[in-house]
Amino acid sequence: MRVYSLEELINIAKEKSPFYKKLYKNISAPYELEKIPLMDSHEFWASNSINQNQILTEAQSDGIVFKSGGTTGNPKFSFFTLEEWELFTQAFGEGMRKGGLKKGDKIANLFYAGDLYASFLFIMKSIEHSYASVTHFP
Repeated sequence: MRVYSLEELINIAKEKSPFYKKLYKNISAPYELEKIPLMDSHEFWASNSINQNQILTEAQSDGIVFKSGGTTGNPKFSFFTLEEWELFTQAFGEGMRKGGLKKGDKIANLFYAGDLYASFLFIMKSIEHSYASVTHFP
């Protein structure tokens, strides 16, 4: 998995995301973490919609999209490219194995499935990436 420097992340965001271009317009390299402006969470989520998204750094052409339960009355969306999703679940699956998941274990996945919720699919995919010979009860 590629690790990006702070400078690389900010430069990519400024170049490719309308939201971050506006947020970071008054800062320049070399970047100091303490001087990076804080974002307003309401502005962030208002800009992170399914239609006319202002946060993403490229068009969603593959991958997976999830949403929160919307307990605030305004569901929030999370976008992952296929590569991001694979790396995310691989890392978690490896953590499950290193955390003690072992051959013969039985796992009941009791998370809700559907409505674009992530938990059930995330755990299922992570179990697969744990490479532990376990029995999964979805």
